[in-house]
Amino acid sequence: MTSAVEGFAVNTPDIVDAVKRASRVAPKSGSSFDTCQGLQFEIQGTSLVVKASDGDTNYRQQIPLIKASTTMLPFRLPSRVLASYMGQLPTGEGSVCEVTRELNAPRVAIATEVSSGQFGVIVTDGFPQFTAFAEDLSFTDVEGLADQLGRVSWACSRDSVPLDGVHFDGEWLVATNRSVIARVRCPIELEEPVTAPLASVASALTGYKGPVRLAISDRLHLSPDDDIEVSTTLYTQPYPDVQEAIERLCEGGRPTQINRDALIAALGRIISLVSEDRYTPADFTVDGHELRITAEISSLGRVEEVIVMEDDLQGEPLTLRLNPKMIRHALESAGGVNVTVEWPESEGFKPVRISNGSTFEAVVMIIKR
Repeated sequence: MTSAVEGFAVNTPDIVDAVKRASRVAPKSGSSFDTCQGLQFEIQGTSLVVKASDGDTNYRQQIPLIKASTTMLPFRLPSRVLASYMGQLPTGEGSVCEVTRELNAPRVAIATEVSSGQFGVIVTDGFPQFTAFAEDLSFTDVEGLADQLGRVSWACSRDSVPLDGVHFDGEWLVATNRSVIARVRCPIELEEPVTAPLASVASALTGYKGPVRLAISDRLHLSPDDDIEVSTTLYTQPYPDVQEAIERLCEGGRPTQINRDALIAALGRIISLVSEDRYTPADFTVDGHELRITAEISSLGRVEEVIVMEDDLQGEPLTLRLNPKMIRHALESAGGVNVTVEWPESEGFKPVRISNGSTFEAVVMIIKR
């Protein structure tokens, strides 16, 4: 580095991980994009700190520096292109990533042993200012919370407060967009239930299997390890009474046992046809021990799958129209070898309930014909 250039060096796997996780929180569009877009990089002591925010959720991850210019000022880079580029860098043992910038230059250079690139600095103002967690926060360890969030976040609304949040009621984590409900058992001691926008957080924390530290003040604070801190706003709007809704909607359901992997595989082939349209439904016909799933798009084709269930459906056969992608999400989240699928008594508008016994359940609403 010359006197006109500032920069730092870090282990490539460390910065790749930080960029990929932080980019899942950074906004891709919407009202917060103008001020919150991109990832911010700061030198703090012996660490590089990577930050992202969508205005509600703040993400902070620190990684150790190999070397750095102590006077280097914070800068922001575009999150999507950076995550895509860095996600393809080799991350073998001993790989080092050097990041440099000529003073006041509009671009930052990123180089490893095998690759180099330059990325434009984001110059808009208004990026949220946040620091490390306060020392007086009172944390509780919640076992497997990162995984539990991932098992319900797919059911969140994308554009409706508070349904774009995950709800903690002390016994369950709950998500719903009114077309589907998903909840997973997660006992937490709470003074009162809380709801927070955690869909992007669930994605950012993917892969963490151990306990996650949780604290609540005027915000919800999460930390899966000493290097990652996430805080997000708490919604004040009341959350729907999901327990009452499930009991009312699923009363009189007829349970069957189905091999989970077989049904996921069949749905994958169904979805290969309907993947171009997120709303295209499939018809689920249940008759005795047989589940028949069909989907058709006149301009593309027709797919049919037959699953032999572990036991027979009691009562009259029925045909229901359902979103196959939501059914697959529920199955993937349920885990286990077999799942229990409760079918309604008749072809009205009662939903289907999928559960693994006692720790997870999802309710998927019928699509009107």
